[in-house]
Amino acid sequence: MTFERASATALRSAPGMANARAASGALGIAALTAAALLPFLNKPFNIDDPLFLWSARQITHAPLDFYGALVNWYGFDQPLHAVVNNPPLVAYAIAAASRLVGFSEPALHAAFLVPAAAASVGTACLAARLGAPPVLAALLLLASPAFLTSATSVMSDVPLLAGFVWALFFWLRGLEERRPGSLFAAGALVAAAALTKYFGIALIPLLALVALWRERRLGLWCAALLVPLLVLAAYQWGTHELYGHGLLSDATAYASVYRTNRESGLLERTLLGLSFTGACAAPLPFFLPLLVSWRGLAAGILAAGALLLFHLAERFGLAAQIALHAVVGAFALGLPLVDFARRRSADALLLLAWVIGTFVFATWLNWTVNARSILPLLPALAILVARRLAERRTGRVARLAPLLPAAALAFVVASEDQRIAENAKHAAESLHAKYGGRADALWFQGHWGFQYYMQEYGFRPLDQGRSRLPAGSRVARQLHNSNVFPLPWQQVRRIEHQEVPPGFAAVMDGHAGAGFYTSLWGPLPFAFGGAQPDRFAVFEVTRPIEFELRMEETP
Repeated sequence: MTFERASATALRSAPGMANARAASGALGIAALTAAALLPFLNKPFNIDDPLFLWSARQITHAPLDFYGALVNWYGFDQPLHAVVNNPPLVAYAIAAASRLVGFSEPALHAAFLVPAAAASVGTACLAARLGAPPVLAALLLLASPAFLTSATSVMSDVPLLAGFVWALFFWLRGLEERRPGSLFAAGALVAAAALTKYFGIALIPLLALVALWRERRLGLWCAALLVPLLVLAAYQWGTHELYGHGLLSDATAYASVYRTNRESGLLERTLLGLSFTGACAAPLPFFLPLLVSWRGLAAGILAAGALLLFHLAERFGLAAQIALHAVVGAFALGLPLVDFARRRSADALLLLAWVIGTFVFATWLNWTVNARSILPLLPALAILVARRLAERRTGRVARLAPLLPAAALAFVVASEDQRIAENAKHAAESLHAKYGGRADALWFQGHWGFQYYMQEYGFRPLDQGRSRLPAGSRVARQLHNSNVFPLPWQQVRRIEHQEVPPGFAAVMDGHAGAGFYTSLWGPLPFAFGGAQPDRFAVFEVTRPIEFELRMEETP
């Protein structure tokens, strides 16, 4: 028996760890995941990390009022419950971890190795149950840029993924082996996933669809799905009582309003979704010669050429990257369709609904297209690719060789995300070294990691509704950031300017066309070529400034 077959047999029952092979297989995958993430343990907090950290600190002071603190995220003070569009379970986990290890970057990133390992091991266990080589499926997930980069944050994306794959594992186990306990364990995991990130709610119709297809009737599984429904109803009611509005319905309304206000055409939005999917599933293009015929590859090349012509008005390099990733994204959507057409089984239906449903949400229903919304479909693609390679009896070397360039690409993207996080922290450190003794004379603009570290040093964010700046005061600003409002330029002058050269790749750079965290910054999650330097500046107020917030300017 080969190692992969032995691993598959063992990992089918891995949660019980019934034998040494199951335990060693799971531990090996977990160790490999941790090894891949060890270089990023010192990564500064970035993007939405501060919202989770501030929520966790609020929880340590008032455990039942998790979103009661004030935060300036849109240019003026608001309570967290009006800003955060994620449920609080991850913030509670951070608060619990901080009791043991503190709030330092290495400590919390080390704590987040647990959900990352759980996601990769869960993918392997689910792959084994679905007839795919488990180790290869886990490696395909780990070598995906979206997974590796997301796993270097303290946000909710990878914890959601861990709950997602394990809920599916226990659900299939409960249906196949007639285990009521596994069904209710799956229901509890769905509730936990939904309280980690609202997209976890998508598990409810997905599990119901699989159960109906397999059982052809209602059964005990319906009661298991009542668990997350009751938990979510209680959460909606509880947050309404606590904050005057239900946070679950608020998140839905936010996505709808924001999407409507920035709506793109159907073709443009679809192309965005395809290009993000193809880039996030970056191991896939390296495996395509092993997965499709030469006719399929030729068709893909022709399609890429047509898309390149469609984008001729753009820079050639960016247009070529969009075309390549969009075609790979189309292949990614085709994999579960072909698999279902061949098998017509409950497992094939699960993978099809999983991939297509996530794509539809990430492309047309979410507030923006981003890599974090594509992330939940990556385990399904990994399983599909691994199973297809096994069916075609591809040799071990041929299976593993394409993982090397894929893993290198994922590492480059994650390293670039770390680099921009370091730039923001270093800028805050530099400003603290110069103005630390006069924190009351320096304000700042810019959010994400820059805001977190500036506030850690005692500097105040500029408030467009209440700030009063006398002549001689100073404003530090990260020029490429979100929710930054304009200064009255006739009343300020720039006295300092700092530029940090761009890296090899770009993940959040509008000029390069990269918007890993939102397609509002670019049509790709990462891009090569055309990146601009990170810019930080300090302005001196020459005449007193009094900001007055007008309601029509409120974000």
